[in-house]
Amino acid sequence: MKGQSHPKWNGGVKVNKSGVFIRLNPGTSYARYEKLARVLVAENIGRKLTPEEVVHHLNGENKDNQLENLLLLPNQSEHARLHIGAINERRWHSCPLSKE
Repeated sequence: MKGQSHPKWNGGVKVNKSGVFIRLNPGTSYARYEKLARVLVAENIGRKLTPEEVVHHLNGENKDNQLENLLLLPNQSEHARLHIGAINERRWHSCPLSKE
């Protein structure tokens, strides 16, 4: 028994070595796993994501794949810009001269 007919079938979802949920892509004729966050965003917007598009986890938890926690970015440059902004924001708030 293989796949969906197996009694231990879990929907094709597993955790990779990096601790990220991945899901078997049923749209291919070969076994191909994709990051679950990308699959969920693609299903939500009704189209496949381009290879350049990046899904960001807003709370930083890669295992939290709730749609409210996922942000689709057009490319890795925008993703890096988002992280650099967050790092600079943390530095500002921890600065002793900051009034916040």
